[in-house]
Amino acid sequence: MTLSHLEGPEVIYLSCRNSSAPLGITFRIGMRVPAVFTATGKAMLAAMSPRELTQHLPSEWPGPVTPTSVSSLAALEKEMGEAVIKGYSLDNGQLREGMFCIGAAICDRPFHPVAGIALSMTAAEARPDIIEAMGKRVRALADNVAERMGWAAA
Repeated sequence: MTLSHLEGPEVIYLSCRNSSAPLGITFRIGMRVPAVFTATGKAMLAAMSPRELTQHLPSEWPGPVTPTSVSSLAALEKEMGEAVIKGYSLDNGQLREGMFCIGAAICDRPFHPVAGIALSMTAAEARPDIIEAMGKRVRALADNVAERMGWAAA
């Protein structure tokens, strides 16, 4: 599980609970990565107003981290549209090959995400039924955090 925040076009990890099972990446507090490649980044970008979104998109598209890293704004917009419909976003090996992440935005008011949470697993574990069930749980957790903070759920 990770908790992250957006700063410009990057996600900064604020809290991490790494699994004992190897994912090929160790999340660390303070670690920065391009938001467009992460489940939390995509969730937060998808939850923003169009005006705020432009402030968090990279001025130059970042080089891919893996062969499946989202390669264009058009592809990102498609993924963000799916995240809006489902309530959670997906990273299928875009940050690390073989890793699958499900993320949701935590909003303090409509169209204003303040953080994102994500659950990571191996791609082999990410069956469609697991993705849907965990996606709903991650979305519910994000809403619960917002409510406990006195904010409106997304």
